[in-house]
Amino acid sequence: LLLFVGRLNLTNQPYKGLSELMEIYRDIYKKNKSVKLLAVGYGSKNDEELLKNRGVLSISNAPEELMSLIYKSCNIYTTCSRWEGFDLPVAEAHSFRRPSICYDIGAHSEVSQNGKTGFVVKDKEEFSKKLEILINDLEKRKEMGQNAKKFAREFKWENSVKQYDELIKKMLDLKDNDVKAISFAGKYKPRPSQKVSVIIVNYNSTYPVLKECLDSIKNQTHRDTEIIIFDNNSTHNILDDIKKEFKDIKVIRSGHNLGLGEGINQSLKHADSDLILISNFDVVYNNDAIEQMASSINSLESTYLGVAPKIKFYYQRDFLESVGIYLDNNLYLGHYGLGQLDLSQYNRTEDIFGVSFVSCLIKRDAFYENKVGAIDPTFFLFYEDVDFCYRSNLHGYKFRSCPSAICYHRYAFSFRDDATAFVRKYYYQKLNLLKTAYKNCELDILNRIKANELNIQKKNLKDANLKNTAAKIIRDFQGSIKYLKKDRNYLEFSRQLSDTDIIKYSWGENTYFDVVRNEPVYSIENLHHSYRRLFALLGNERYEGHVNYLMSLRDTKFRMEPDLFKNILHNKLEYEPTSVHKFIDKIQ
Repeated sequence: LLLFVGRLNLTNQPYKGLSELMEIYRDIYKKNKSVKLLAVGYGSKNDEELLKNRGVLSISNAPEELMSLIYKSCNIYTTCSRWEGFDLPVAEAHSFRRPSICYDIGAHSEVSQNGKTGFVVKDKEEFSKKLEILINDLEKRKEMGQNAKKFAREFKWENSVKQYDELIKKMLDLKDNDVKAISFAGKYKPRPSQKVSVIIVNYNSTYPVLKECLDSIKNQTHRDTEIIIFDNNSTHNILDDIKKEFKDIKVIRSGHNLGLGEGINQSLKHADSDLILISNFDVVYNNDAIEQMASSINSLESTYLGVAPKIKFYYQRDFLESVGIYLDNNLYLGHYGLGQLDLSQYNRTEDIFGVSFVSCLIKRDAFYENKVGAIDPTFFLFYEDVDFCYRSNLHGYKFRSCPSAICYHRYAFSFRDDATAFVRKYYYQKLNLLKTAYKNCELDILNRIKANELNIQKKNLKDANLKNTAAKIIRDFQGSIKYLKKDRNYLEFSRQLSDTDIIKYSWGENTYFDVVRNEPVYSIENLHHSYRRLFALLGNERYEGHVNYLMSLRDTKFRMEPDLFKNILHNKLEYEPTSVHKFIDKIQ
């Protein structure tokens, strides 16, 4: 089996030499029908089908985890590329004891040793002759494969660092004892694996949903965990059955529904760990999610209190729900990535305003009074995480995203049987927004937000459907001011960060989610935002092209002709993931 790894398009990237390699392969195949050529790499389904029609096995856009199996499955690595900077696949094939044949261009003569790890040839005729030698001589292949494995070690990062070190010392005329290694400060030093306490506040979950959540936690690669379930006086009694199957979990039952925030506070009294995973009961975790979060938080300096995993929709797993939270100028809550396709645009860890209590890992001491303190128990639903993270920011603490930790959330599952869900959510969101602003915001921002929000509720007093809710929001907010003033005075005295520095975490973000339909907004603006962020992250010219094209297409009359519009997009984004093309089909 011959292997080629690279771009599969025969027209747009002719310099990769796949067409020439296919010609050589066809001549070889006429003599030896047992020889096959496998082409693996970046390309479309059309590229893949074209290659198959010409007798070449093909795998387009193979996932990274499959590549080791592909290299192991081949016998000889072959490439007729006429332009390369380094050609990593040659070195990768060598690391799997596979000899190679390539042209003497670019770095090939450095990456491969002619006659030892394979052959570095001058032209097509020599390529064919050397390839036949390797096909027919098993012992030669084995010998070169062993040499290739040893030689591939030369290209490890450790060796590159050492060579740079020697070169810099030579340029600066330094001796080894002139440069002393300085260890990292203690706060940056990763600590060993710690026990994690998982806190789940339960209210009327179903047995299958809670069980799936617990199974995913039990199957984590991070084994040192304890699970605490705080039941908020559920009317659905499933915990006896859960306890029979998961005998080592702690179950705390409340005689009253205390709300999410106070449920977490009460659970913390029973936690035995320095790291706390707060989780909804309707979240399912990838098996290394806790390990990824624990490793991340242990590697950060002491000012970081928590990390946010990448939360994706359970039923629409191509889409993001949250990679942390932010607040806009009006203190409206936003989630990084909400409603966007996961195109890896949030895959780099970054500082964020805060974490969502749907799922996050937080240091236990963050809840101590000498740091941030307990979650405000008066925040029954919504904004309890916002208020906690706001207070954390004011005290100079920080949060960070951890996109390598992935979980899936049944969005809005808790309100599935609640006919009054909209009114309840609206009441708590608006009331707690006002309370958050009163406690935490600087005076000018507080006055602006309070005036805006109370004006909205005064208008709602004239709406037959919302007047009772609006009156309750105004009444309950005014009734909270006494205790809010006390908290505000303390927070203003200890403030270390301005509101401007807190709001900046929302810069460049937008929400693309329809809360009425509970689904992403299928629009060209959504797609444009995803690629814009991806380009900003990677600086890749390909993504820059997509960004500019989507911006131009957005303002044309083609939008009035859906079929033509979608056909244009499919063609332009031909090589993008399948999820992008499914998204295009749903654009309204």
